[in-house]
Amino acid sequence: MTKDLLFEPVRVEDAGELFEIIEEAHRSSAFPIGPHWTREQVGEECEKGGFVLRDASNRILAFVLFRDVGEAWEISFLATRGDAKRRGFMSELLSKVIANRPPGKALWLEVHEANQAARKLYEKLGFQETAKRRNYYSDGGTAILYNYG
Repeated sequence: MTKDLLFEPVRVEDAGELFEIIEEAHRSSAFPIGPHWTREQVGEECEKGGFVLRDASNRILAFVLFRDVGEAWEISFLATRGDAKRRGFMSELLSKVIANRPPGKALWLEVHEANQAARKLYEKLGFQETAKRRNYYSDGGTAILYNYG
């Protein structure tokens, strides 16, 4: 991992910062990317599980929130801070999540079919496309479901 970056479990106290990153992602995305949560809902998601990648000033650069559904961690939201995009932070974070998951635990996620950058990243890391949900997003877009493990 890059020096001065910290990989750690998400804390409920991170909810405010994560909420701001999520809101920024909704404003800047060219297509629907996930649920519009309240700050309180983000806090509830933090309680279920996740990881963050922090810089030396303790600022969150990227995060992954998930729910443990038994056989897998189902990723409910992941994002990179706007001013930290295209610098490899999500790749580094997901690689650490993969390495730190319990033995035999799969990772599941879904992504808008038009989000080519995310799809390329997931496939590069070894995620496999498993299914599609047609007309899933508010713009009529298809959700591509991925599995790791």
